Amino acid sequence: MPDLPTVAELGFPGFEVETWMAVLAPKGTAAPLVEKISRDIGKVTRSKSYQDALGQRASEARTSTPQELAARIRAEYERNRTLIKSLNIKLN
Repeated sequence: MPDLPTVAELGFPGFEVETWMAVLAPKGTAAPLVEKISRDIGKVTRSKSYQDALGQRASEARTSTPQELAARIRAEYERNRTLIKSLNIKLN
């Protein structure tokens, strides 16, 4: 759709929307168990059958380490917290 303006062209530079999912464990879960679960999930998400199934839905799997996921969650929280504050959004 070449004539459809992008969100940035509509006056919202830097606008970004991405849907993602993660598997979380309770606080205090032993690090070796977290690492094992992460490795096992990574094996599944990197498998050809899983990648093919996602591809049929125009999706893709990206894996990360538990540390990378924690950093992403912190960054998303900060970005959204800043946005909510700048727009003066209040909870009812």
